[in-house]
Amino acid sequence: MKRFLLFSVICFVQMLTCFSHAVSGRLYTSNDLSSCMIRKIVQDKYGFIWVGTKYGLNRFDGYSFSTYLCNPADTTTIQDNEIVNIYPYNKETLFVATNCGLYKYSYRTNAFQRIVLEKKYEKMRINSLIEDSQHHLLIGTAGYGAFKLDMKTGKIHRLNKGFKNPVDNYFGTLFFDGEGYLWQANHTNSLRKYKSDGKTIRLVTQYDLKDIFGIHELYASDKQGFFVVHACGILRYDYRSHRFS
Repeated sequence: MKRFLLFSVICFVQMLTCFSHAVSGRLYTSNDLSSCMIRKIVQDKYGFIWVGTKYGLNRFDGYSFSTYLCNPADTTTIQDNEIVNIYPYNKETLFVATNCGLYKYSYRTNAFQRIVLEKKYEKMRINSLIEDSQHHLLIGTAGYGAFKLDMKTGKIHRLNKGFKNPVDNYFGTLFFDGEGYLWQANHTNSLRKYKSDGKTIRLVTQYDLKDIFGIHELYASDKQGFFVVHACGILRYDYRSHRFS
């Protein structure tokens, strides 16, 4: 009983602490941001906070926001306002994934450059951006497969040949596990595990998980496995048994 009482007191104190931090902060709305529909928040190598929204990209310097919006007459601006993902690559470059393509932002020029993955599908939605062990950028798209941007040559390489079912080509999330395998997740109940040689990816195993739908994120935890966040809860993958629980 005493232990339960002590635990309850600790929880209550933590709640009060969290509440005090919450009420002492400031709420930023569409009066400060280009939109209050937030898609992604990241911090870059300089400490700037980047906020991707349904309508526009925003950068916070600790005092105020700078907004980046499409200007069709200016090719150095981002040409799509619907931001999907943001990836700070280094102190020179930041990548922005949008509903209609990928953009490379230069800190030096404060300008954007559009990166075309395939000319016949110039306006493809970009979902996921991660870095491989060679520091190249891997790109997951909505229905068009996965690509690699070689950061040394600037060339684009397609990583997969594509599946017959368009849904299977939807790379909503890309994730490298602790064993070096590349995982693909999307809005379905399937998880695919790939072996990557740096040029292509080869499907190793497909897991069709029961009683779930919509996989949001994969998170590394330790050397024993990783977590999968889905619409109905959390699963853990174990490296030793190759099973989800």
